[in-house]
Order: sequence, then structure tokens, then C-alpha cells
Amino acid sequence: MAKALQHLKRFIAAKNNEDERAEIRAYVNENVDDLASAFAVTREKFLSAVAKVEDDEKLASLLLGSIKEAQCDGRASKVEARNLSAQQSADVLGSAVQWEGNAASVDVVSLLASVLTRRGDMLVFACASFTVAVYMDPLIALAKLERTDLTAFVDANGFHVRWNGGKGGVNLRPKELDRDAFQVFVNLAARACVEGSVAA
Repeated sequence: MAKALQHLKRFIAAKNNEDERAEIRAYVNENVDDLASAFAVTREKFLSAVAKVEDDEKLASLLLGSIKEAQCDGRASKVEARNLSAQQSADVLGSAVQWEGNAASVDVVSLLASVLTRRGDMLVFACASFTVAVYMDPLIALAKLERTDLTAFVDANGFHVRWNGGKGGVNLRPKELDRDAFQVFVNLAARACVEGSVAA
């Protein structure tokens, strides 16, 4: 339904002089079913709202405002859905970690494909004895390389990613938890963890 709003927006922009403004009302009435659905209202409610605005220029302005609002709501819904999906994936990955001593092996290929959200967001690994928070920015950059030879583990010193059989890699040191950033939590499956805490 986003296409219906984009088409309406373009149509309004094309009818920018006074003589053509009446065509906007005609366009709206001709496409009422698609537009009502795009605005998430009933056909009757949409037609009633349009009919109440007698001035064509005012109608155009109100429609543009409603389009902007609907698009913002749509973007917010997509972000919320992405965040929820990322957390669900993190829950699965956290329950599947394998402990080797004080380090938990993480399926980093799956993590890069399903858990990352936005650059300024944080990925937080947590168990009973330590919490490691890292920004997603370097992980998003790594994901773009589309490597399939990655391995990773997390311990109290950070999140460690390796490639090329361990010849290459990166160590992401723990950061202070940013309360203003969105956080995805990977709750590590229970097993003895090394004593430690978040480092700055």
C-alpha cells in the first residue's frame, strides 16, 4: 500500500498550480479503495474526511501531511519488527553457545545474518559472571564482507572474531552500556563463567 501513497504524493506534486488542484480531489475519489487501505481507514471514513475539506489547496496540504505521518508510522513499524526479530534470533543463538573453559563459542555467521540492527545499536552478551557490550558498527562492516569462514567466542575480555583459520581476526573490547542505544541481548546458556564485569 506504500505505492498508493507514493503515487498520490507524486500526483499532488505534479498539480502545483491553482487550476489543477481540483484534479487531486478527482484522483482521490477514483482511487479511494487503495488510498483508504493505505491510510488504514474505512472507505466511508476516508471519503467523509475528504468531503469535509472544501478547499482544494487545503485538501492537498492535508493529504501530504497524512502521507508523511503514515510513512513515519510504517517506518517505525518496520524498525520495531526488525528489533523483535533480532532479539528472537539472539535468544536462539545464546541458548546454543558452546563453552570451552571461560569462553563461549558463538555462531557468528548466523549472528551477522540475523541479529544486527543499526550501527549505533549495541550487542550485549550476558551470563551470570560477565556482561560484554559492543557496538554493532564494526560487526555490520564485517557482515558486508559476506565471509563464511568466521568463528567467534566471547569472554570477559570482549567479543573475538576470527577468520582464515585463525590467521586473521578482530577483538571487540567491552564498552560501557549505552542506555540511549537500542540493545540486543544474547543471554549465554548457563555454564561456569569467569569472574568479571563490564569494562569501559
